[in-house]
Order: sequence, then structure tokens, then C-alpha cells
Amino acid sequence: MAWILFGTFVVLLALGFPIAFVLAISAFVAVALGSNYPYLVVVKEMFSGLDSFPLMAVPFFILAAELMTGGAMTYVLLRFASQFVGHKRGGLGYANIISAALFSGISGSALADAAGPGAMMIRMMEKSGYDKSYAGALTASAAVMGPIIPPSIIMIVYALQVEQVSVGALFIAGMVPGIMIAIALSVANFYVSRARGYRGGDPKPPFAEMVQTTIRALPALLLIVLIIGGIRAGIFTPTEASVVAIFYALACGMFVYRSLKVKDIPAIILRAALISVAVLLILAAARAFAWVLIIEGVPQR
Repeated sequence: MAWILFGTFVVLLALGFPIAFVLAISAFVAVALGSNYPYLVVVKEMFSGLDSFPLMAVPFFILAAELMTGGAMTYVLLRFASQFVGHKRGGLGYANIISAALFSGISGSALADAAGPGAMMIRMMEKSGYDKSYAGALTASAAVMGPIIPPSIIMIVYALQVEQVSVGALFIAGMVPGIMIAIALSVANFYVSRARGYRGGDPKPPFAEMVQTTIRALPALLLIVLIIGGIRAGIFTPTEASVVAIFYALACGMFVYRSLKVKDIPAIILRAALISVAVLLILAAARAFAWVLIIEGVPQR
């Protein structure tokens, strides 16, 4: 059964199937052709992979990130980052990296980072004369900080599987690697911008305007402190923190920045649902795939 599993996996991957379907179909074919187990066991294992209360943090954090984008909080963070580096050579590239790092402290997902501030930064960089391919590559690379800088969805999933591991400890451990990735991307952006002649954007704003922009960004920045500080202090669990983030982003968008309307919420929930399904479907399919490996004793071999 293991050979059927790996063979189907390689063929489907080579054909370009989405990874969630590759994992699920491989498990199904292996069970159907290489064992006497009923087909239903694959479906059962997929549901078991999602049957977890802490895992609810995944769609909730993604929804919080979408509410931030719809409520202008993402734009406020972009302006906050751009005021410090936007006027330098390759400044929008630096702003892209900094805003992705800030947004990572809220979403915990690379998909949410790329779909939120990433999409906005690609358009801004292209309008300012950056190659679209470079803007896309830099955004995709910066989005990798999403699963590393806390609150990280993948860290929550890992802590669910290993009881000896603390989610709070993992969050703290992700800070330094996330900062190092941001620094490395900034160094790469420096050399690429100098080689290709990417100039800075608008001139550096006056000090009074920078103070005003920073004050305006404080509610958005406070959400990062609220999530990480609340989890680390033991005030609430990661799942509870994700719900707090939703209501905080909703309140800021509707009452602080006043850019989020009630009519916009259904579309925001739909976008968050699509991103969440993309993540959760991979987790469910991976559970079925892992079950076949365990039954066949592959880890022991």
C-alpha cells in the first residue's frame, strides 16, 4: 500500500494537482487498491484531522486579517511603514517587507499576508516603476514571515500534535527568525534596487505628519500587542485570542477608522472562508495521508 501511496503522490504532483487533492487522492487510491479497509476510513481520518477546538484559531485569525484589510487597518500599517523608508532607494520594497512583518503579527498566515497587504504593495510598486515580477517575488518572499512571526497558525497546529510543546513558547521562539528573514530580505532589496535603479517614492514627510500617521496607526499596532501579550500572559488561549482579534478589528474598522461598512462584511467573510478552506483542506488531507503511512509502518521502517 505504501508504494501505491507514494506512486500516486508523485504522479499527481507531476500533473500539477493542488497539494490537498494530491494527498487525499493518494490516500484514497492506496486504501482502495492496496488494503481491505473500507473507503470511508479516508473520509473519517480527514474529518478527524479537523476535529479540534484549538484549530478554530486558523479561520478566525484569517477572518481578523480580512477585516483589517477591509477596515483600512492594512492601509494604515502600510503608511506607517512607508513614512520611515518610502523615500529611500528601493523604499517601497522596504515598506513591503516591514508591513508584511507587522501584518504577520496579526494574521499568522502566508496566504492572508499575500492577499492583504501584499496585493496592495504589488500595485503600488508597479505604479512606481518596479518590475511586476520583482514586486510579486518580494511579496511572496515577505509573506513567508506569516507562519513564523507569532501568532503563527502552523505553530498552533504543531502544538496540537505535540503535547509537551507550549504555543506561547513557540510564539516567542518565532520572533528572532522572523526578524532575521526581514533583515535578509531588506539586504536583498538594497542590492536589487541599486542594480536596477529603483528610486524612492514620495519625499520624507514632515515630522508633524509622521507623528500624526504614527498616532493613527496605534490602534492597528495595539492589536499585535493584544494578541501576543494576551497569549503569553495566559489571559486567553490562541483560539480565544483569534476571536478577540476579530472583534477588535471589527470595532476599529467601523468606529475608529470608519471605513468598514456592514454591507462589506459578507464579502469579507466569504474571502476569509475561501482562504481558510485552502489551509484546512490541506490539513485534513494530510491526516488521511499520514494514517496510511502509520498503518503501513513507514515511520518505523
